[in-house]
Amino acid sequence: MKINNESICINYPSPTLAIVHSNVRDDIIYCLCKNAYLIQINTETKEVNQIMPLKLDKIDFEKSISLQLSDQDNLISITNSKGKVGCIYNLVLKEIALTLDRKDYNTEQTYFPIKFLTINNLDYLIHATDWNHLEIFDFKLKKNLTERTTNKYVEGKKNELYLDYFYGQLHLSPSKKWLLSSGWNWHPVSSLKFIDFNKWMNESKFEPEKENDANRIIMSNYWDRALCWIDDDTIAYIFDPMEEDIDKEEIVEGGYEIDTSYIMIYDVSKAEIKQKIKFNEYSKNEYFEATPDCRMYFDGSILISSIEKGLFILNKDSGDILFHSPKTSLSQYNKKNNLFYKLIRNKDIEIVRIST
Repeated sequence: MKINNESICINYPSPTLAIVHSNVRDDIIYCLCKNAYLIQINTETKEVNQIMPLKLDKIDFEKSISLQLSDQDNLISITNSKGKVGCIYNLVLKEIALTLDRKDYNTEQTYFPIKFLTINNLDYLIHATDWNHLEIFDFKLKKNLTERTTNKYVEGKKNELYLDYFYGQLHLSPSKKWLLSSGWNWHPVSSLKFIDFNKWMNESKFEPEKENDANRIIMSNYWDRALCWIDDDTIAYIFDPMEEDIDKEEIVEGGYEIDTSYIMIYDVSKAEIKQKIKFNEYSKNEYFEATPDCRMYFDGSILISSIEKGLFILNKDSGDILFHSPKTSLSQYNKKNNLFYKLIRNKDIEIVRIST
């Protein structure tokens, strides 16, 4: 395998705060700048196109900002990565299409739960409106499709479907069969929550509040966990038994080895671990949890990246390490164009392509 790195200087007077790669063109990256302008960078010609100023009064420019694009690049989301508010801009009409607010209960703990999706050429948005509440917004109808009050108290009592769960980063399976949240429950503990998206979209707006056998609690404080979808029924995630603060006897009883971390291959439909791949090569904190820079992707092989350890590419079946680049760390991935990219020092973009 071979790593091809390209560095692009953003020739624009205001510092860049966040970037997102086009889903339509392989030579376009959108950038949000500190002057609140959205610009385009052509990665081939290096030309800068100033698209428009954005009204972002509630966005904190001193904190991390995240961008997402819809499948056709016609909508863009701007949120503080771990904040309470955000907005969706229509890039065709150059106007705000939707404002976002997930309120302020422990929002600093998780990434803003948000995900664009397109079904039959129509755009939708899954987004949090409270710590324990997700909605689906239809941009054509300009309405919320899943309005319900399960997160409300009535006469001082919880709704019978009240959900005691803090949503985290959202991950859709390849064909949108499952929606996965890497959030947490009170103890606090890490909790992977699975929602049957087809049922939620087409059968019952209360699907997120229903218990699912696939839901998985891990007794650690590591939410927004490094993970990825392998296929529509399988995820891979990083796990160290020491995260759960258990003694060595319990680790052995659980079928693990001492001082060993794993990539867990989990079958969502069967709610069972299919495989444990031994893997210690990622950076951890003092609690044996992966550091925030740790990322995990799947493109036929499993890719795991952290600043300290670099990039590893593993065979998904055997777990064999196929490739290691100690000085390469990945930050964002554009699956449609099969490339990785990251912002460096608010002025440079690094593009990484992996070839065989």
